[in-house]
Amino acid sequence: MGNYSEAIKDYNKAIELDPKDADEYINRGLTYYNMGNNAEAIKDCSKAIELNPEFSESFYNRGISKLMLGYNS
Repeated sequence: MGNYSEAIKDYNKAIELDPKDADEYINRGLTYYNMGNNAEAIKDCSKAIELNPEFSESFYNRGISKLMLGYNS
């Protein structure tokens, strides 16, 4: 089990330095997902999709997070 809060800080800094890097949003989203924070995971995956609509991993991870929150659509 990793140090998720430190990872979030690092991803926040990376996003601050390059807010158009979809990879950083998906990585932070995965970290939020692993922390059980599905709402934040969905936000980050959605941002990654906005930045790179061909980023299929973002769609997958957003879907998993929605499933965990019990979304119907």
